[in-house]
Amino acid sequence: MSEAKRSCCKIVFGAGHGLLGAKCSRPVKISSGGKFYCSIHSPEYLAKKEREKQDALAKEIEMKNAAYERLAAIREFKNSCVRAIREIAAGHNDAQSLAQFVLESEPKP
Repeated sequence: MSEAKRSCCKIVFGAGHGLLGAKCSRPVKISSGGKFYCSIHSPEYLAKKEREKQDALAKEIEMKNAAYERLAAIREFKNSCVRAIREIAAGHNDAQSLAQFVLESEPKP
């Protein structure tokens, strides 16, 4: 049997393949480690796709962490403002300097 007539060695699952799956019907494009793969199931392609997926996930986590840190800073600033207002209401001696101190701690965008 020539290499052109071979099909990929991977078992695929999904609609129409039954509970046990079925052999991929795509033609062989790559031979790796004595096994034959189509271009979609080749180990190099799968490793590349996994790296891309991990990079995208890491970027998403980084963005979510930055957003969380920003929200935490805003929450802390809000709490500082409330504490300052309570101190002023309780008769703080220098309300203007206390307000200026709190405003200096405002998180930057």
